[in-house]
Amino acid sequence: MALPIRGTSYMIQRRHWSNPEFYQTPISIALGSFDAIHYGHQELLKHRFIGLEPWVLYFRRAPQTLYQKQFIGMVRSERQRIEIFQELGLKGAFTLDFLYEISTMSGVEFMEALRQRLFIRSIVVGEDFRFGKEADANSYELREWAKQYSIHVKIIPLLPNRENSEKFSSSSLRQAIHRGSFSVIRESSGFPYAIDLRDVKHWYGNGSWHYLVADNGQVLPSPGLYETHNGDVIKIENGLVSSSSLLEQALLHDTL
Repeated sequence: MALPIRGTSYMIQRRHWSNPEFYQTPISIALGSFDAIHYGHQELLKHRFIGLEPWVLYFRRAPQTLYQKQFIGMVRSERQRIEIFQELGLKGAFTLDFLYEISTMSGVEFMEALRQRLFIRSIVVGEDFRFGKEADANSYELREWAKQYSIHVKIIPLLPNRENSEKFSSSSLRQAIHRGSFSVIRESSGFPYAIDLRDVKHWYGNGSWHYLVADNGQVLPSPGLYETHNGDVIKIENGLVSSSSLLEQALLHDTL
């Protein structure tokens, strides 16, 4: 699979936590932050249930942004994630911002609030899934809560990385990007890492295009010069990407 470069129209349905209107179509929903959308994430996203629209819940910005001052960013922009969700065949994406209101909810309070917004008949989570204030609930407690509403909960065992016995980890992929090992992202997900330049402030000056990439929340490589797959050389410095060409996304070669 290749990451969509030109972008696609958002045929996937999108709803935000702030939308009070109840979605009446029965759905199954995969829960998680879904940052890198690596193969471990995709194990959750591929499950389908007869008569239910497949949806995903994801955080627009990672929960770590609220309590980790040194959080280095998401592997993919929100727009890239939506495009991948669509390519994976999902019909809907429900998003929320991890703000104080959400962070203070217990696991049960969070699920009750979610149930008031979506007609959930099935939930898919990883076995290490935790949620609620201070991660007070786990996937098996979620299953117990769901029984009272006859909601089916499917718990997916952790999928080990194909290259080693460790589980897939978005945090390790962020570190790989930071050190310039971009091919690791494709190897662990089927989709390459690309700096998304489409929805950020940009301008032309001094013979180059400049993009304020800090706005899209993505993790960036260390400052320096990088070659893109189309032969351009970009400069990354102080949250800015500079290029002689007008770019939509920058797919980078690994650094040596």
